[in-house]
Amino acid sequence: SLLRKDKILWRRKLYHCQRYHWFQNFDPHDFGIPMIMLFTKSFSLKKCFTRVLSQRQIGRCLSTKENVAVFDRILKRRQREWSSNADDSEYYDYLRIESANRLVDRIEDISKEFPLALEIGCHRGHVFDLINGKEGLSGTGGIGGVETLIQCDFCPTFVESAISKANEREKEKFNVKSYGLLMDDEFIPFKDKQFDLVLSNMSLHWVNDLPSTLRQIKACLKPDGVFLGSMLGGSTLEELRRCFYLAELERKGGISPHASPFAKASDLAALMQSSGFSLPTVDVDTVQIAYPDVFTLMEHVSRMGEGTASLNRQYNVGTDTFLAMAAIYQELYGQEDGSITATFQFIYTIGWSPDGTQSKACQRGTAKKSMKDLGEGVGDTVIGDSVADPIVTQTKRTPAPTGPSGGGRVREP
Repeated sequence: SLLRKDKILWRRKLYHCQRYHWFQNFDPHDFGIPMIMLFTKSFSLKKCFTRVLSQRQIGRCLSTKENVAVFDRILKRRQREWSSNADDSEYYDYLRIESANRLVDRIEDISKEFPLALEIGCHRGHVFDLINGKEGLSGTGGIGGVETLIQCDFCPTFVESAISKANEREKEKFNVKSYGLLMDDEFIPFKDKQFDLVLSNMSLHWVNDLPSTLRQIKACLKPDGVFLGSMLGGSTLEELRRCFYLAELERKGGISPHASPFAKASDLAALMQSSGFSLPTVDVDTVQIAYPDVFTLMEHVSRMGEGTASLNRQYNVGTDTFLAMAAIYQELYGQEDGSITATFQFIYTIGWSPDGTQSKACQRGTAKKSMKDLGEGVGDTVIGDSVADPIVTQTKRTPAPTGPSGGGRVREP
């Protein structure tokens, strides 16, 4: 009887959602979206349903299979809503802006163009601003030849902010068309082989089922399409974690998690390969930022909307524990001027949708020269007047493959 009630409830929601089909020279069925909500400058978010319902999502909601949940997605949406509605909220977007700059910089390293792109976790449209600020190589679209960018987020305020910013750019210089979609990162309601490029900037580290999300991203990419994403890595706020552990051991005799778990670069590389991406590349950037004290650090993290949202988080933390943690942090990581430093690790990943035109590794045993032969004669070269007609051997280094028509670069941490 409960399952029947759930089905009736979902049918009512589907009927309600089907009533809101409004478009401006845009057909959602071209993107394979059965039920969609698009936001442009002429529509209000208050009239919209707060969730995108797709056939895939309904099937999962009615399924009896239990998925292991690590994060509280409802709490995370409330945190981002609260942070986005604050008056000075844009001041605390410096990490997202820095990550967006480095992500778009990687798009420029690829010579191929991507007319249709999807962004998962658009926040305030930082990636759109950067892509739209420069023309593509062929003179059409923005960076990477992007002509249409669909910005998605599960926070309504972020979607509204991103679309309003795109509409303001239309009056100045508008190279890229933009549409907004209120969508859960864990359920991508697009049909297979739809997009040339999928982007994600500091959003996937809050996804419960990351392997499923990566498989959905790979499914909606066209052959030879590319996925570029950035997320926070396991070394993020490692100083704060250690100080909390030491403070709780001293005051309470045990430890409890105070920061959400993050994936490691090696884990993400394995997930990219198991999800079916070809030529996966993962690189890491580590950034250290100075703050006046640890309480300012925690305030900035909270104002970013990046506070802890794990289901096993500690609810009651005593004042004495906070004071002990602050003293330990200042003692271990304090600078000469009294400030403290915090580490933020960004993991960037590039993966291509498989295609027959992409370069592949040769089979074992097909090499015609060994590595030993490549080094012969290099150490025998003598620089001097007595050497006549020296033979200079140059070995061409092939960069790490990231695509058939262009290559990204791998940055060293």
